[in-house]
Amino acid sequence: KPVQEAKPLCKAAMVAAGTAFTYLEPEKEVISRSDDECVVALVDQWYLIYGEPDWKAAVQRHVNETMNMYNPAVLSAFNETINWLSEWACSRSFGLGTRMPWDPKFLIE
Repeated sequence: KPVQEAKPLCKAAMVAAGTAFTYLEPEKEVISRSDDECVVALVDQWYLIYGEPDWKAAVQRHVNETMNMYNPAVLSAFNETINWLSEWACSRSFGLGTRMPWDPKFLIE
């Protein structure tokens, strides 16, 4: 197979076997809205797996069948976000806030 096809297959197999993990890094300097340089650090965090199929289906059903959206663009934005989300950090290790019930060294984001 060409590298373009083989690379994602190898990645998936290695992650599934526990011999690798997905690491994402910004492609260029990241500047915040307050014009500060953002520094990224690899830290322990809790993540919500929004891409989990049962969760995603339940949320899509709720949004499309239960919620009243007066503007179709809002409904579209909700659905686009649901489809885009995969994993999202839900904790941090410093600052003020509510502690995670199952891991008190972390705060709810």
